[in-house]
Amino acid sequence: MNRNYFDLNGQVAIVTGASGGLGVQMAKALASQGSNIVVMARRQQQIDEVAAQIAEEFGVETLAIRCDIIDTAAIFLASPASSYVTGVQLPVDGGYTCM
Repeated sequence: MNRNYFDLNGQVAIVTGASGGLGVQMAKALASQGSNIVVMARRQQQIDEVAAQIAEEFGVETLAIRCDIIDTAAIFLASPASSYVTGVQLPVDGGYTCM
């Protein structure tokens, strides 16, 4: 029996802190397993580039949303936009959220 425990096809990963470093690497790892990706961070140009690169490299749907995750209102406003990519959502914190 062939079991792929890491098959994420049809799911959506929402990755914060995805403008560089660990956030980008986590987004790529999830995309490599078939997950559609929503990248969120404060720097729009960087997340636009990351989203385009992931879409081209892995053939998954991507969306770049500018959001500062320490701003509750910004998270509230960004949440509906991420629903365009359908599927089970996997929240992943690629940045830091310690306060």
